[in-house]
Amino acid sequence: MSNPAPALRIGLAVMATLALLALLHTLVLSDAPTANDSPPGVPALPGYRLDALPGAPAWAGRDHAYSAVTRYAGVPLVGGDETFTLTLMAVRGRRHEALELGALASQYPSIRLQDQQTRSIRNARAPPAELAIGLIGDAPALQTCIVKGGRAAVTREQLLQLIDLERQRDPRHWIRQGLGLNPQPRWECLLISISVAPHPAAEARLLALWEAVYQALATMRPAPWPFAAVPAGGR
Repeated sequence: MSNPAPALRIGLAVMATLALLALLHTLVLSDAPTANDSPPGVPALPGYRLDALPGAPAWAGRDHAYSAVTRYAGVPLVGGDETFTLTLMAVRGRRHEALELGALASQYPSIRLQDQQTRSIRNARAPPAELAIGLIGDAPALQTCIVKGGRAAVTREQLLQLIDLERQRDPRHWIRQGLGLNPQPRWECLLISISVAPHPAAEARLLALWEAVYQALATMRPAPWPFAAVPAGGR
């Protein structure tokens, strides 16, 4: 009877080598991030015309990369509401420590949120979301970051949880994990920033605009990243 020990040792050695290579890639060979996912095109927002505003070019550093920044003035089609500003930017981080709203917006002072407070909201028009509400200059503003799968968050802990949840829904994740071949996670999200004119009811208006913007993005066809992974009816 043949001895299976040599074949077994060879198989184990191959698996150990592959695992070591994957670890080296994670720790040493990882390149700086690139933001090659552009923000979506102009969403169709009911009741508004979106006029393009000056944006900013793509940028890549050691720990962060940003797509080109697109900005729009939301002009109401009928009287009653004032113009608002919408900013969209795809962001990618090299390490999970980079995933935090303050760090994501640090490269662009024009959208840096001050005096922010976190809100967790639930409604029928969008999945549960974690939002930050504060000021950009003297303008009330709302910001959040949408990860693959269509969920939104602002704190590092919640962003990591959503990204990990989406990754574990992929059956290939468990196969690669068993072989020690899981690639680096893609620490990325779509940054949404909405600002309005100062008003006593500014927060209520920001929340209503968030719902409208989310629905406009989620129903675009073809579905833009990161909504391409959202099944019909949302999560």
